[in-house]
Amino acid sequence: MTERLVIGLPSILRGGLSQISSDWIEDRSGLVARALVLGIVISMTRFFALTNLLEFVLLIMCLVNQSLRTQVLQTFKDPRIALVFIFWAWVLVACFWGQAPPIEKFQDWWSWRKLILVPICFALFQKEVHKYWLVTVLFATCSIYLILSWLGYFNLITLDRDPTQLLENYSTQGILFSASCIIGFFLATKATTLTRIVVLVLNFGFLANILFLSTGRAGYLFFIVSLWALVFLGFKRNRILVNLILAILLSLFLTSSETAGNRIKQGFSEILNVNEATEISSVGFRITAWQNSMALISNRLFLGSGSGSFTYDYGNLIDPTGNWIEKMAEDPRYNQNLDDWRKRIIDDPHQQYLHVGAEYGLIGLLFFLTMLFSWGFYSIDHPNFFVYIATAFLIGTAANGFFNGHFSAFVEGRFLWIFLSALMAGTGFRFRKNLRS
Repeated sequence: MTERLVIGLPSILRGGLSQISSDWIEDRSGLVARALVLGIVISMTRFFALTNLLEFVLLIMCLVNQSLRTQVLQTFKDPRIALVFIFWAWVLVACFWGQAPPIEKFQDWWSWRKLILVPICFALFQKEVHKYWLVTVLFATCSIYLILSWLGYFNLITLDRDPTQLLENYSTQGILFSASCIIGFFLATKATTLTRIVVLVLNFGFLANILFLSTGRAGYLFFIVSLWALVFLGFKRNRILVNLILAILLSLFLTSSETAGNRIKQGFSEILNVNEATEISSVGFRITAWQNSMALISNRLFLGSGSGSFTYDYGNLIDPTGNWIEKMAEDPRYNQNLDDWRKRIIDDPHQQYLHVGAEYGLIGLLFFLTMLFSWGFYSIDHPNFFVYIATAFLIGTAANGFFNGHFSAFVEGRFLWIFLSALMAGTGFRFRKNLRS
């Protein structure tokens, strides 16, 4: 097991200041770079311009500072890091075909710039104490939003948006609150009595918020799948019994909330009535978009439509005359004014794997899936809960990938790539060992 670190509020302050002082002496540039990453984790929740600025400063630091540059370049010896950039390189190659204007192709490639954070975080968060900083910062940040959400819900304060959408939208909030709740369970096992009580109270608040306030099915799915993966990885003994108990608890989790139950029932209803629906629905829209995306893949099997060109191929599939381009330019509400919602032109099918396959071809999809699977072939000397959390978050995001594009989303994408690479930092890559096991 990992070394037991007892966390109390005074010890956090003393240990944090001591570690900062030590880092300042030993690796000043690394300390500043880690602070920038933590700033990104905080700012990405709502302050997007600040996030971009912090990422720019971090990238410049890693390019200019010799020590940081060496550390980051060393990470490319790990196949997991190399595969991330092989995929990103293919997205750049896919800019050489497709109907999109050059600027849109570049924007599509550049939208994946969050992958730059992978080798940087893999280099910066080798020590366990730095991983604690990362998970604690996310937990503390989301705890502030949690308190504001509940205060707004009970009309004790006035919010600038709905209490379920303080973090961009209800899906994002559900996912980050779920991640914070899972982190909270881990922090509670390492805490002193007083800190454990505070963490567990906040965890109860997260669970209640997800259950009774949130209407985002992505949050439900992420929480269930991630927690299940974490339990499977963390419990080597009595797995059948533990999974049975977890299944019962998760069933109670969903059935205890009228909000969650209604949202799940609504989803099934939208699936059953998609062909007869006269109005657009969340699930109905997705099913139609998925069917059309599969047609696009069959038309351009290996290379895809090209970076940034999904919209153009999708539009031509719906309207082969190509008149839709001129109509959309003339009328910004062209899509909304269509008599049949199935004729709407979209730029995202809300299915990560179909989107990658349609835009970058089966070659790009192969690179993408290989990149994801590679993170499962880690080697560690002893059980490491940080690795389990990272793996659980990856599996949870992968499950959501069947219904959303969270790997490439601004907030969810940064959350996944930062935490996956940082919490996996220090592990080795052993394909054969894991394959045999």
